[in-house]
Amino acid sequence: MGSYFGELVHAWSAGERRLVRVALAGALLAAIAWIWLMVSEHSIFIPVAGGAYAEGILGQPTNINPLIAGTPADQDVAALVFSPLQTLTENVDVSADSRVYRVTLREDLVWDDGEPLTSDDVLFSIRLIQNPAAHSPLFRNWEQVTVERVSALQFLVTLRDPYVFFGEHLAAVRVLPQHIYGAVPPENFSLSSYALRPVGNGPYRVRNFVARNDGFITEYRLTRNDRYAGPRPFIEDFALRFYETEAELQGALRLREVQGTGSLMPFPAAFRDIPGIQISEFPMARYYAVFFNQVNNPMLKSRNLREALSLAIDRTKLVAGVFAGHGEPIASPVVPAFFDMPASTTLPKPSFDPEQARALLAAANIGTTTLTFAVPKTPILEATARLLQEAWTAIGVSVTVVPVEPSALATDVVRTRNYDLLLFGNILADPADLFPFWHSSQRSAGGANLALYENVEVDAALERIRQTLPANERPAELSRAANRIAADIPAVFLVSMPYLYAHTERLGGFSPQRITMPADRFAGVARWSVTRARILE
Repeated sequence: MGSYFGELVHAWSAGERRLVRVALAGALLAAIAWIWLMVSEHSIFIPVAGGAYAEGILGQPTNINPLIAGTPADQDVAALVFSPLQTLTENVDVSADSRVYRVTLREDLVWDDGEPLTSDDVLFSIRLIQNPAAHSPLFRNWEQVTVERVSALQFLVTLRDPYVFFGEHLAAVRVLPQHIYGAVPPENFSLSSYALRPVGNGPYRVRNFVARNDGFITEYRLTRNDRYAGPRPFIEDFALRFYETEAELQGALRLREVQGTGSLMPFPAAFRDIPGIQISEFPMARYYAVFFNQVNNPMLKSRNLREALSLAIDRTKLVAGVFAGHGEPIASPVVPAFFDMPASTTLPKPSFDPEQARALLAAANIGTTTLTFAVPKTPILEATARLLQEAWTAIGVSVTVVPVEPSALATDVVRTRNYDLLLFGNILADPADLFPFWHSSQRSAGGANLALYENVEVDAALERIRQTLPANERPAELSRAANRIAADIPAVFLVSMPYLYAHTERLGGFSPQRITMPADRFAGVARWSVTRARILE
């Protein structure tokens, strides 16, 4: 048979042999394609453990302590190295009056050095937050709270007054190891060797870090923590690389020295144009507004003037241009994306009407006095200020923009209330809790009521929201408070903004969720992956 087939092939012409070869090749390719199609239709990709990921960050860490971390770089490292309490708890029971929380920890919790993690560590951490010498930014959340040990796995937290949002603060607190920090005075935390080599309990632990000769830390190298109480991360090695300038960070992303980076501000076009990079949005309860200081400049007591300044602003143009299409125009301090308002209630809508603004300005009869406009010295906010200044000039209001270095803004402007107009951003720890920014008790130098706003009806509503109202009743009350604030025009509300994250398209398991602070983007880091395998269904 073989001889016959050989003779047959030998009898074919060269052209016939070429045709047969082409036909066989086509049949082989068709078979491969069919097999590939069948495999594709009946298989899926799943993440697998392994691989490395690097994120780029502006600035550098100086003190990786989750209870006192003040810089974004410190907070980012701490979020990967320390777990929030919700990861460590087995159960939380709340008393009927919402004042007492009985917390039970999971069994067999350990720090990444192998030492046991108990309620003593939690109580030590909370009392450290409450210690004025520690200067913890969490101090206000825990000022009127007492804690009591029940056992190694259980403790009590008692509030002086009911606070419906306290559960979120309790769940979010990150714990320090007492056996490491117990003998260190709070004043010396930043001098301790553990400030840069922390012992934690998070999904990752510090392997080492790299610093230049001038001391600038360029990289933190983290590896999976085998003693982590939560799900084991897919990514084995996680690096955080630090840069002094945005240009350096952009270059690192373009060269794939880093595979991701986040920002509170819109990325420059150079970032958005990098091939293979996509930008994701984390919904975040924050907004930008221009706050009026009617005490510093009595001319701003004119409601007509304040309304004219608001109506002159085209917020849609601001979002599309300065904010590169990210964000949402707003007319009140409530971020709409976080609430499903009842059908019977609505939030204020932004209005743009320069003709009406001119009419109101004429009725105000304020003369030609110039307003001073304090603005943080950052590119996006300075561009925002220029757009607002042009709009106000167009209706006949003279405004002098005064850029202020961000490092000096809190002490030289905000704390002293030294401004007529102030462009500033507010981040709400709890989206429904406007108390810190709009209750009259927060008008003092240490408070965040930057408009020095006072309204007894709003005060009462904000108190009800944070002390007594169940979750299903808060949106309606919040809507009423938002409409009252908007009607009083203590500020020009501009835009609510998400947190932006630029990353390579191959980053798997990445699903942006609502966050409170930028470091919260790592809440789902255990699900992130960079390697995957195909399996048959």
